[in-house]
Amino acid sequence: MSLYANNMAQHMVNQKPSLPPRAVEIVSDEIALFLHEQMFINPDVKNLQYEAYKQYFSRDEILALIEFYETPLGRKLLNDTPVLLQYIQEGMDEAFESMTASLIENIAPRLNKRMREMVGEECHRQ
Repeated sequence: MSLYANNMAQHMVNQKPSLPPRAVEIVSDEIALFLHEQMFINPDVKNLQYEAYKQYFSRDEILALIEFYETPLGRKLLNDTPVLLQYIQEGMDEAFESMTASLIENIAPRLNKRMREMVGEECHRQ
């Protein structure tokens, strides 16, 4: 399942906590399938991908990529990239949560001090 599909399913659970787990799983699977279809079948998305590759890669580079993706390592990269990206995204989410807590803890005293200074300056101007 994709991270996006999982997030959508979690949103459903938050909206209706009584949903059975199997129903949430089915919805996640259907969302993931829909997204896969849109990414690889939808002509608008295919045209967007075509234009992006055309803009950033030469014809020879695209042919070299195709050749690479036909190798065992290239097929592994194509196959494992979604899982790898999900792993990275989850790690980034955790890191961001940790950074946010640390940011609030570390910056709050400085912000409070600066705000008090600003308020003090405003009071002196009046």
